[in-house]
Amino acid sequence: MAKKVLTDLKKRDPRRCLDDIKLPDFINVIKKESTGSTNEDIALLAKQGAAPWTVVQALVQTSGRGRHGKSWDSQIGNLFMSLLLRPTVNRVRWGELSLLSAITVASTLSDYIDNQIIQLKWPNDVLINGKKIAGILLEVADSNVEEP
Repeated sequence: MAKKVLTDLKKRDPRRCLDDIKLPDFINVIKKESTGSTNEDIALLAKQGAAPWTVVQALVQTSGRGRHGKSWDSQIGNLFMSLLLRPTVNRVRWGELSLLSAITVASTLSDYIDNQIIQLKWPNDVLINGKKIAGILLEVADSNVEEP
């Protein structure tokens, strides 16, 4: 079942991945053919005052990166997106968002994939049957944020 779901996803045009989903009106999706990094794009938008729940989605990243600035292999056909959050919890708890994000991705996958082992690998990987299918990178883009 997982193989079929993943094969079906690969057949879909990544530009259309959010088209079938009715998103709430407060979510603004910015779609790009190519970008250096969706995280860099969203960080710039954050500094320019963009609203929370702004999403940048791209087909290709030319300068994708993972933890500690490591290069991230950004092959065409994968899903690259960044979401701007403006947490209202104390900053010391922001680190919990990485695990919460990974749990949410794994939970969503479990709704679509039967009889497969979905795991989380600390601190930011989502695995199916031991193979990495997602990485989550959280960054603070605006260091001038006031504490709630």
